[in-house]
Amino acid sequence: DEYSTKLRRLVAGGARNLAVISDFDRTITRCFVGEKRCSSCYNVADGALSPEMVRYKKQIFDYYFPIEKDPNKTMEEKKPYMLEWYKKSNDSLVDGGFRREWLERAVRAAQEAGTLAFRPGFAELLSTLQTHNLPVLIFSAGIANVIAEIFQQLLPSVPLANTTQVVGNEMKFDSDGVLRGWGPLIHMYNKNQSVVPESQQRQNVLLLGDGLGDVTMADGAATEPACILKVGFLNEHEDELLLQYEAQFDVVILGDQGMEEVQKIIDAVLLGAQVKI
Repeated sequence: DEYSTKLRRLVAGGARNLAVISDFDRTITRCFVGEKRCSSCYNVADGALSPEMVRYKKQIFDYYFPIEKDPNKTMEEKKPYMLEWYKKSNDSLVDGGFRREWLERAVRAAQEAGTLAFRPGFAELLSTLQTHNLPVLIFSAGIANVIAEIFQQLLPSVPLANTTQVVGNEMKFDSDGVLRGWGPLIHMYNKNQSVVPESQQRQNVLLLGDGLGDVTMADGAATEPACILKVGFLNEHEDELLLQYEAQFDVVILGDQGMEEVQKIIDAVLLGAQVKI
């Protein structure tokens, strides 16, 4: 099948020709921690806002999130709604007077509340990738500053190497540490390799994502990848979405599982021997 063919091509190409491109929220992190939904980057930042602003953020989440997950809408139909959602979320953090020093407090609060955790096996996976100098691109429509703080607090044993790049929405603070604006908008439909230095691009890509919009993250490279093996994490709504995910991803991991299957793929590439997934 196509998955086996792509895996063989990744193995044949070896580590020197492989890059890993991954989404962050609910791909690298879990979707659920016990009974609780895992916080996204924006959820984490919202924890530092006033109760009034938090209520507003919940209102816009309750409106836009079902649209994002609606299996009856195409990605093109969803796109204008998602852009509205990002703008409102970003504006609310500026209007809420978010400060740089709140980042540490917000991540710590989410961790203590039990709503923030990496997928099981991610620490080992990242350590393997960095030990072997494989380029890792973490793409997020979330907040890059929050992601950096999450790594510092939750994974101090595996500091991010120069081969690992985080691309997301950048908070811009003034000299007093007050949020005044944002860098270029990164959203689920425009995050791709066009922003990645050519030196970090490889002919083969292992792509990891939890949303259908993630399948294009390997687009935009200076040279189109020869092989893209796409791993999809379908964390919920399996009955409604499984067929769509199977049509877009080469392998679909159900039920908010850990990174074991991804680790097997990487091990196969590093060892130069195919394993069954």
